[in-house]
Amino acid sequence: MGKSGVISEIKKDKDTYKSAVNEKLTVRGYGPGVAVVVGTSHEKGTTKDGKPFDRAFRFTDTWVQRGGQWQCVASQVMKVKG
Repeated sequence: MGKSGVISEIKKDKDTYKSAVNEKLTVRGYGPGVAVVVGTSHEKGTTKDGKPFDRAFRFTDTWVQRGGQWQCVASQVMKVKG
């Protein structure tokens, strides 16, 4: 999904969030300028219909250092709760 796809998904989100926290992060370096981050994202709040939600996701992000800045070049997310 490109940058515009991510932005359009965010604009469609009508949920109200009480909290959104990344937890249990593990970072592994693979040579200079490459890192993989694995962790859990935990979200609580209410849906657009007022129903409470408590969701957890497991994610893997691959980061590359380009021009002195870190850029996420690949991301995978899987819902594990909620």
